[in-house]
Amino acid sequence: MSCITLDMAKKQCNVESWFTDDDSYIELLCSVAEEKVARELNITTEELLQLGENGVPKPLVQAMLLTIGHYYKNREEAVSATSKPLEQGSKWLVDLYRDYSK
Repeated sequence: MSCITLDMAKKQCNVESWFTDDDSYIELLCSVAEEKVARELNITTEELLQLGENGVPKPLVQAMLLTIGHYYKNREEAVSATSKPLEQGSKWLVDLYRDYSK
């Protein structure tokens, strides 16, 4: 079970709730983002879901939402526009919880 709901992910991607054509793709992105954050923390997804006292810490949820939005917008391996990472973006948010001793 993901900590990101389909509704949350659709809002992040600016997709109207009535538009359901991309729902399975967005659900896939939720799983990918969860796995990505867990791997960045060197923990399992099960450990991620139990990381905080009240579920996944909000900064990590935000990191997942940023990842979902980025992957939804950029569906190809390469993009033609030049971009730069968002300051205090998903990597910064994940690093708040990373245990570098592992």
